[in-house]
Amino acid sequence: MVSLSPNSLPLQACNPSHSIYPIKLSAELPEISNRIDRGDRQDYNQNHNQNHNVYVDLSEARGDDVVKRLRRGIAMSPNRPTLQFLTGAIGSGKTTELLRLRRSLEKQGFVVIYCMADEYLPLGDVRVTEIWILLLYLVTQQMERQGALPLSYLPNVITRIGAKIRLNADIVGNLATNNSSHSDEISYTSRLSKILKFLQKHSQQRFQLRHYLESPLEPKLKSYLSMAAEELVGKEIERLKQMGRKGLVILLDNLDRLSKEQAHQIFDAGAKYLQQFPCHTVYTLPVMSPVLNDVDTNGFNSDSARNFHSSRTLPHFVLPTLTLRDHQGEINPDILRLLRQIVLARVIPQIAPEQRLDHLPQAFADLETLDHLCIASEGHLPHLISLLYGCWQLQEPPFMREAIAAIVTDFHHYRAYSSPTQG
Repeated sequence: MVSLSPNSLPLQACNPSHSIYPIKLSAELPEISNRIDRGDRQDYNQNHNQNHNVYVDLSEARGDDVVKRLRRGIAMSPNRPTLQFLTGAIGSGKTTELLRLRRSLEKQGFVVIYCMADEYLPLGDVRVTEIWILLLYLVTQQMERQGALPLSYLPNVITRIGAKIRLNADIVGNLATNNSSHSDEISYTSRLSKILKFLQKHSQQRFQLRHYLESPLEPKLKSYLSMAAEELVGKEIERLKQMGRKGLVILLDNLDRLSKEQAHQIFDAGAKYLQQFPCHTVYTLPVMSPVLNDVDTNGFNSDSARNFHSSRTLPHFVLPTLTLRDHQGEINPDILRLLRQIVLARVIPQIAPEQRLDHLPQAFADLETLDHLCIASEGHLPHLISLLYGCWQLQEPPFMREAIAAIVTDFHHYRAYSSPTQG
């Protein structure tokens, strides 16, 4: 069994910002995403945006450019908020495509906020209330980076939520009578952050807040939440347009890890509230989400649309996985070439894409060795990066045939052992 050491792995090989979460090669190997702290993930997001060499365009192989379709949905409605969903298997590349969408929208003049939801929300127990508070937090953070804006409703929301979940007033602060945020003492962002952290740690308080919001006897806080969003986002969009920007977009990632029940609570039963958030939003969805059931031929879910107050349907886009072999078991050479690029982009990211094969000796003993790694993954990206991760634990590049053979054998043994319990 291979002994793995997390400190020896270059960040570009397995960082969760690529939306590639390696499976376990052995019982001793924990999820890669748990090994990289939040600071590293956030820093890597910024570095990844500046280093386009690690990106490999798979849209032609997938038969669909979902980024183009998501971008067009936003660009065609600059003055009216849109709600769109992106789904696909874990490791299919949703995060990578969302980061590409961010770059594309920024080039078109939009301001884009990208967020990994699991950094702020307990995905095992989350509903629309917490997502709404997170959205307020993200926009407030964006606003306060550029200076304070006077607000009427958000201070009341913060104070009321703090009181209802019994959060110490000294921690949340009383902002109800204060309409500025010139210091950290009365920063809306810091108060919302403390509320999110408190809710993340205390399930009883999450339940109390939901019960309070859903009670027909207490409609005020829900109304304040809606008005706070309208006021906050409206002022921020107005400020952005004065600067020549086209609007505001929020990309909320990693919600594809929700259970089917959680997805139903958020995206089906609570969809009408998400639609009311007054800026462009894109959410990732679990691939088996009930929102995607009974999809019509236009790619929309007409059943879920009926839960909305408007007659508009819900655009959602599925990110297809790569298929390495055809029905006869023959390898598709075009897919194999893409898999080579995905691997080489992580081993020698400093080399331009069109020159990577010329520099193959820096990464692998020969092309046959690289292909052995790619074919063993069957085109499944999490498996491919998992295999590459294992190679990096054995030796530094260039990777030799013996190392590849050992990792592939270990990988197959693990899959054979774990497949009965994994279903």
